[in-house]
Amino acid sequence: MTYRLQSNHLIYYLVTSYEIIVYTGDKTRAGTNSQVYITLFGKDGKRTEKIHLKNSNNKDPFERNQTDKFSVKSDYIGELIKLRIEHDNSGLSPGWFLDRIVVTDLHDPKTKYVATCNQWLAKDEGDKQISRELMLNKQISGTKQNNQYKITVYTGNKSGAGTDADVFITLYGNLRETGGIRLENNKNMFEAGQKDEFTVECPTVGVLNKILIAHNNKGSAPGWFLDRILIEDVNAHHLYEFPCNRWLAKNEDDKQISRLLFPKTSNDYGKQLVRKNQYKITVYTGNKSGAGTDADVFITLYGNLAETDAIQLDNKSNNFEAGKKDEFTIECPAVGVLNKILIAHNNEGFAPGWFLDRILIEDVNAHHVYEFPCNRWLAKNEDDKQIARFLFPKTSNDYEKSPVRKNQYKITVYTGNKSGAGTDADVFITLYGNLAQTDAIQLDNKNNNFEAGKKDEFIIECPTVGILNKILIAHNNEGLAPGWFLDRILIEDVNAHHVYEFPCNRWLAKNEDDKQIARFLFPKTSTGYEKPPVKKNQYKITVYTGNKSGAGTDADVFITLYGNLAETDPIQLDNKSNNFEAGKKDEFTIECSTVGVLNKILIAHNNQGSAPGWFLDRILIEDVHTHHIYEFPCNRWLAKNEDDKQIARFLFPKTSTGHEKPPVRKNQYKITVYTGNKSGAGTDADVFITLYGNLAETDPIQLDNKNNNFEAGKKDEFIIECPTVGILNKILIAHNNKGLAPGWFLDRILIEDVNAHHLYEFPCNRWLAKDEDDKQIARFLFPKTSADYEKPSVRKNQYKITVYTGNKSGAGTDADVFITLYGNLAETGPIQLDNKSNNFEAGKKDEFTIECPTVGLLNKILIAHNNKGLAPGWFLDRILIEDVNAHHIYEFPCNRWLAKDEDDKQIARFLFPKTSTDYENQPTAGILYYITVYTGDKINAGTDSRVYIVMHGKNVSSGQIFLSDGKFEKKSVDKFTVNAPPNLSPLTALDIGHDNSGFGPGWYLDKVVVDCPSTSIKQTFPCYNWLADDEGDRRIERRLKEDLSLRKTRRPTVPWYIWVYTSDRKGAATHTQVIAVLYGYDGKSTNIKLEKNSNTLQQGHCDQYKADINDVGIPFKLRVYLNDNYLSDSWHLDRIEMENLKTNQQYFFYCGRWLSKTLDDKQIIRELPATGSLISRPLPLLKYIVDVYTGNKPNAGTDANVFINIYGQCGDTGVRPLEYSLQNKNKFQRNQIDTFIIEAVLLKKIRKIRIGHDDTGVASGWFLNKVEIRLEDQSFQPVTFISDRWLAIDQDDGRISCELFPYEDKGDSKIQRIFYDTNSQSVINSTESLTRPTEEYIRYIIKIKTGELSHSATSANVSIRLIGSTGRQTRFIQLDPIQRRYFQPGTIETFPLEEADVGDIDMVEIEHNDYTSDDSWFLETLTVDIPTKGRTFYFVCNQWLSRYKADGITKRIFKRQDLNKPSFHQLIPYVGRIYTGHMEQAGSDCDVCLKLFGTIGSSSEHIIRKNQGNFERSAIDAFQCQLEDVGQPVKLRVTILPKSTYGRNQWFLEKIQLIKLTKEYIEEETFLCELNDWITHKSDYYFDIPIRKDNKLYRNQYASLTSTGLVLYQINVTTSDIQYAGTTQHGWIIIQGNKTRSEKLFMKNTQNNQILRRGQMDTFTFECQPLGELRRIILGHEGQHEYPLKTYEGDEAMWHVSHITITDLSTGIKYEFPVRQWIALNNDGDVFDCVNKKEYSTVEEYYRRTINYKIIVHTGYVSGANTDANVSIILYGTRGNTSNILLKQKGHNLFEHGAVEELIIECLELGKLTKLHIEYHNSMFLSDWFLDKVEIINMDTHEKVIFPCNQSFTGKHGNHETQRDLLPIYTS
Repeated sequence: MTYRLQSNHLIYYLVTSYEIIVYTGDKTRAGTNSQVYITLFGKDGKRTEKIHLKNSNNKDPFERNQTDKFSVKSDYIGELIKLRIEHDNSGLSPGWFLDRIVVTDLHDPKTKYVATCNQWLAKDEGDKQISRELMLNKQISGTKQNNQYKITVYTGNKSGAGTDADVFITLYGNLRETGGIRLENNKNMFEAGQKDEFTVECPTVGVLNKILIAHNNKGSAPGWFLDRILIEDVNAHHLYEFPCNRWLAKNEDDKQISRLLFPKTSNDYGKQLVRKNQYKITVYTGNKSGAGTDADVFITLYGNLAETDAIQLDNKSNNFEAGKKDEFTIECPAVGVLNKILIAHNNEGFAPGWFLDRILIEDVNAHHVYEFPCNRWLAKNEDDKQIARFLFPKTSNDYEKSPVRKNQYKITVYTGNKSGAGTDADVFITLYGNLAQTDAIQLDNKNNNFEAGKKDEFIIECPTVGILNKILIAHNNEGLAPGWFLDRILIEDVNAHHVYEFPCNRWLAKNEDDKQIARFLFPKTSTGYEKPPVKKNQYKITVYTGNKSGAGTDADVFITLYGNLAETDPIQLDNKSNNFEAGKKDEFTIECSTVGVLNKILIAHNNQGSAPGWFLDRILIEDVHTHHIYEFPCNRWLAKNEDDKQIARFLFPKTSTGHEKPPVRKNQYKITVYTGNKSGAGTDADVFITLYGNLAETDPIQLDNKNNNFEAGKKDEFIIECPTVGILNKILIAHNNKGLAPGWFLDRILIEDVNAHHLYEFPCNRWLAKDEDDKQIARFLFPKTSADYEKPSVRKNQYKITVYTGNKSGAGTDADVFITLYGNLAETGPIQLDNKSNNFEAGKKDEFTIECPTVGLLNKILIAHNNKGLAPGWFLDRILIEDVNAHHIYEFPCNRWLAKDEDDKQIARFLFPKTSTDYENQPTAGILYYITVYTGDKINAGTDSRVYIVMHGKNVSSGQIFLSDGKFEKKSVDKFTVNAPPNLSPLTALDIGHDNSGFGPGWYLDKVVVDCPSTSIKQTFPCYNWLADDEGDRRIERRLKEDLSLRKTRRPTVPWYIWVYTSDRKGAATHTQVIAVLYGYDGKSTNIKLEKNSNTLQQGHCDQYKADINDVGIPFKLRVYLNDNYLSDSWHLDRIEMENLKTNQQYFFYCGRWLSKTLDDKQIIRELPATGSLISRPLPLLKYIVDVYTGNKPNAGTDANVFINIYGQCGDTGVRPLEYSLQNKNKFQRNQIDTFIIEAVLLKKIRKIRIGHDDTGVASGWFLNKVEIRLEDQSFQPVTFISDRWLAIDQDDGRISCELFPYEDKGDSKIQRIFYDTNSQSVINSTESLTRPTEEYIRYIIKIKTGELSHSATSANVSIRLIGSTGRQTRFIQLDPIQRRYFQPGTIETFPLEEADVGDIDMVEIEHNDYTSDDSWFLETLTVDIPTKGRTFYFVCNQWLSRYKADGITKRIFKRQDLNKPSFHQLIPYVGRIYTGHMEQAGSDCDVCLKLFGTIGSSSEHIIRKNQGNFERSAIDAFQCQLEDVGQPVKLRVTILPKSTYGRNQWFLEKIQLIKLTKEYIEEETFLCELNDWITHKSDYYFDIPIRKDNKLYRNQYASLTSTGLVLYQINVTTSDIQYAGTTQHGWIIIQGNKTRSEKLFMKNTQNNQILRRGQMDTFTFECQPLGELRRIILGHEGQHEYPLKTYEGDEAMWHVSHITITDLSTGIKYEFPVRQWIALNNDGDVFDCVNKKEYSTVEEYYRRTINYKIIVHTGYVSGANTDANVSIILYGTRGNTSNILLKQKGHNLFEHGAVEELIIECLELGKLTKLHIEYHNSMFLSDWFLDKVEIINMDTHEKVIFPCNQSFTGKHGNHETQRDLLPIYTS
């Protein structure tokens, strides 16, 4: 409270503090740099001053998706009702998207005021407003404002649709959400076909955006088919519809009993599935002569939800006869409540006229009938000549509109203080708002109103009209003194607390001013500026009354003019004569605001006088200013007793054809050109001018008056006649640079608009010359004469441009070179680079200085030449541009040809600036896009014009790209390769057009396909339209949108440069298509086609290609072959070089051989080993001997062409023809052996072959016995592949090719290695024979269950291999889901297979080929049934197969029942009882699996099969089993095993009693496992139940289970050992399990407890409710409130975490979360998934010993291998892992060239080492380090493990930190 002395009185003022919280929206460019102000308004009319919002809690306020808090002091104004928020539009990015504002008066902190905005405050967005007034919604904490919602539930009309379950609803709004609310009304609810109504009262949730509807699945028939739900917000008077039309049932649809529903009327969630409806339509044709119609009749329905298209009414009968009714049934999307229809016919047939009586429409779904009366003609020769009419439903109490919300308006009328200003007439007002308008309302308060100088107040009550935008004030001109001078009107909207002022200050009188007695008034704006004065115009109106009996009228006649710019008020036509007599014409002149081009008028009379009826013939109106005359024909009565009884009609102007546009108005312009008085200022060139106005623009017009024009110091005058362009805002002046002296110095131009009597001056004072100034010969000029239209002066800038031409043969150009600059503020036009020197020579640099308007920050340039001169081709290396004003240099790399005969044939390229100095020798910015253009199949569809495209991405566009060398003929497909910015794909839009040049420019385009190899996205943009100025809508450019249903994605690619060197020897060249395939350690590429033309692959030449290749990792070989169908061409390849543009690594492939069918070894396929810096030992090129044994059967031989493909560990050979047998000329004959040589890069272990033939020749069928393959020097070690089958279309299964796997005749103990080896995959890959030809095939049934989560599904190809107990295995079999396109969430897919019998199934191997994160797959369970044996094998999986989730593995092996763990422990007998709960539907159809965990280990699984009667409700089932000794039992895992998708796959388990017996089967101990909960898919079908003994929880040494049933968790947090890794602030963590998630747990730093420091591991314990299996953590970093940091930037505000381990001490399971990431201060938390889960014995963990490991690091011998950077490692083993260990020694400079460093570390024993993670932190000085290998020696066991690396760690990739995971090789 403050005090102030005023007039000797002490006045006090209340002051308070407000907390203002501003939420900026989450949209692109939502933040603002402007200064923001707020004003608060109180309930009592008080308001604060304008408050500047500064000193936010954030350094940069008002950023995107940011919350800013402000504390301000201001006057106390009581309860708040609204606020005004605004900004000053300053700064680089002033536009602002405001979400909402919360205001709290800190003296009353329980009360908050919320203002929702959700709009732009921007000059270039939305409604262009930067100031808004927002209403404040008062919210008092603890007393939420209650609301009523009326809920109507429609149950579907299906068999069994009703439900006996309890139904619950949850409402979600923009303010809050409710809890679950049970719907009950003491009736028999939710029956089939029934609607049920409920009223619920709860706190208001704001605008509803979704609901959750659910039931509890109880009762005898819980399943429910819900049709839809209607919800009425009683307070807001708003109705929402939530369509459903689905089951909520455990045995229907998708088995869900709860659903989120979204409102049908909201666009926030995309278009919903449209609900179909039936409408029965009955049409009654009138009973008049000729009433029937032969025309086709169409109907359109309009409802409150939607409208239909026009639907033809046709039921194959003879419809629409006079006096008949016709019935139709149509099916279409529901339109809601019908409010009108459009009925029409096409006026065809012998008698098209139709008299329609009425239409009845029955909404079948809603059981509602509407009647639409008509009783009029639809005919060209009857009534009003209309053949289409809107009809409206007859109203009734059933259909009346819902009550409209009422409002009060206080109206204060100020009559002017002039003589005679008052009026005796009756005054009427009409209000117009953005929602509605009122009727005319008389202002009468029973007083003597509207006296001169007085104010009169009125209160009216009417429906709310929304925001007022105008009013109509009028009087009836009655009384002794009707004239009225109105000063102004104030109107207060009582509900909205808003006052509007409508100034007038004019007469409303028949004898004053403009003789008007009615006026539209507009509100004063917030700045106080009234509507600007409108330009006046005169109109001459001639009215022709018809020459009929009684045609004249005594009534008053009014006219309203409508134009393209405005409309007038009604104007009375009165010239004091006896007007409107029969057969007469009357003339009037009116003066009013110009309305532009007239498009209609409204003519009406007031039906007063003795003979008011009037027959009007026509009206002529002359626009005096434009000299244009309009004719409006009528030829109808305006009379209450004639024709259609109307006394007002809209009339339309008659055109030359009746429909064409009126002729364009011509204008004259006088143009005076002043040539400057300089030497050589005149020009001999032809000069052209183009005028631009606010209405139109002209074409270029030549200025020529037959004189010697444009001489120095002279002026020249011209008069041109052209269509008016409106107000001139700019001109384009140009010349064609012809003549002896074309250069021209223009001083200025004057232009007089003759019709408008306006003079414009356009100053220039510059050269238009190729050799002066900026070399431009065309300029835009802007008018100087009016401040309203002047262009603000553009800031000039200088740019120094240095162009480096490449140092190649023929790199220079003779063409003219042009550059265009693009910046964030503007762009230049094309500017020629010419400095009078001999520019652009090979290996030279050229410098230029240009002056132009500043373009801001440069983001790209366009460099091009015109392809002229003797040698136009140009190889551009790079361009440097210095922004002189900004002192900034940009580098634009190119390193490509701009030439019609090189590279991609482009002579123009967009170049992009290098973003970092770290990227040296970066290839050209931009990537390749493949454009395919499809011209349509129409007459004259092709075009001769130049076609161009513009590609639009999310935040960038490509600029105009011309598609040269395209045919664009009818039905042609034209393909192009273009270079454009890399961040365009996927495109948001595509512009395509042409320049309309050539003989036949019109073009019909079908579609455009854009393929971006770098993103592997292929998009289709349909057009199916003309681009022509004489067809369709006459557009020659269109914006195309993608058809998303046609989008295709592939595996991501990497860009490569490829250089192909053809040998310099005679005949080395080829004209054949060359194809290459690249093999790497991550896969192989698709076919790489090397583009061929007459200039490529010539003798002694090198050809350069750029290709996008799927990522294969480090390559090891390249296959090259000729695609020559006629085998007539040869090619001698010297070598191929390739560069990966992503890694900048180069690889070399040496050949030096022929690819030929006639030379060398007659092979056209060559494999080339890869060499390069990353390849220490290239793979050798070997010869494989292939022996093919044809069987000894009749007709076993073949005449077909045979091929083979050999697959090994290192790729395959590709398909090779077996052409040249070493023994036999006639190959593949009966009982014959043929030997072939295949040359290929080393395959390592051969895994399979594919062999077949092409079914050609007279006798193509072939019986293949076997194939043997050996290396050339190892003939005694063949790999045998048994076939013993026909390859023939008429034998066996009709296949002509097959896959064969290696055969070995003896079994061994490899299955044991599979079971016990930790790396089962390596054993499987080397396992012997998959199938034997004599084996019998048996039937398998595979059932696979996908996880429940929505993102668990995959559309990738899934394959499986079955592995038997004897080591035999099937092939990999691809699984295709039946009738589905992918493995859907929560479903069980069944696959019947016929494969070889491999015995009992002990393992399965499963994989899929996902390439994107969308293909990630969570495999839950898998079962294999063998029906012939009656055996079932069950596999619990619960793992991701994904490159992007968990451990990144897409191939896994699953073992049956712990086959890899033989039982080393003594078996202990147990007996037990299982108690199923008494809950409804507690029973289960599943098998039950038990697994016991104890202090020294865990048991194998014991499965109790489901038999009739057990696991049923209230059942007690006894069982006995033998389990391994686990020490003291800790927990029991209970798992249910579903047998099918339709069974009861849930179980309510009360408890299990487990009794341990002695060897003599005497009871020793009793354990109790109590659950009392459901086991369902929500718990992953299992629960871990703690064991109680004597009603007490067993406690291990960690006391892991508390007495309250809470679980103890231990968290180990390891902070990285790198510079600045530690933090002095607090950390926090949230742990999420499959059951629930923890609260936020804080790790607080104090002076006495300094945690989270560099290289430190901190241990924390906490207890909470059981979380279940841990899935992920959220890790955060929060500042100390006691000691806040001054800034949230810099090293103190960051924390680098290496690893987090969490142990569930109740189960002994350890969960690993690798982090290796910086955690920013005050962030929202970063999410990390669990990558490893280990179940271990708590005792085993407790007894891990501490031992020493010796670390030996070998730095490589390559040049520059040493480093001074920090190196750290993490060791991983089977029993745990270390923290992050920094490798350093005091006084030693480690990791020098060729050095070997030894270090000793001490840690807990790790078990068998599985991985070494090594991190290298770039020091910025010596940035490269080549690591050869790391050796680890266990000092206790002397076991030595080698981790090979042989790679560089480099800092050239921008992040200055590199890390690798190395895998072990055991040597001892």
